[in-house]
Amino acid sequence: MLLHEIIYNLCDNAIKYNRPGGEVFVSVAPCGAGASLTVRDTGIGIPPGETDRIFERFYRVDKSRSKA
Repeated sequence: MLLHEIIYNLCDNAIKYNRPGGEVFVSVAPCGAGASLTVRDTGIGIPPGETDRIFERFYRVDKSRSKA
């Protein structure tokens, strides 16, 4: 169930924070004894100086999308 929630959130964010008409790419590939999941989109991205903040709860790169 946790894996489902993680994948759902990744895909939901890729869609939600994408540009209008943007694309989302999801791929799964074998990786050793497991698998590698990649979710990529054509959205605004995360500036290099802010990548260390991506695990902060409710952090948004694009402040205009904030609920506050």
